[in-house]
Amino acid sequence: MTAAPRRWRPLDLCGLPVELEYAIWRVDFPGCGVTTESVPWADAGSGFTSPFEDLVAHLAQQCGKTTVTRLMRVAWATVGASSSASSGDWGQSIGSRV
Repeated sequence: MTAAPRRWRPLDLCGLPVELEYAIWRVDFPGCGVTTESVPWADAGSGFTSPFEDLVAHLAQQCGKTTVTRLMRVAWATVGASSSASSGDWGQSIGSRV
């Protein structure tokens, strides 16, 4: 069984907005019940890819609020959510995905 496609916002590509869409598989296991597939590019429940959230969290530590919101085209509340969702060590989390 499958679910409706989900969408994530990754980093822009050459200044162009990008949207990643993928239909998450839902599987009914006899012992566990219904569970959904995890994806390597995003945390469960997030509408942003992990590299996007990591960059937003890093910029929030280095730049002012207005700079981050304009550069990444997100609301300040999104910056706070990305910062708390990020691992805290931007370099380590980015390095593990390269």
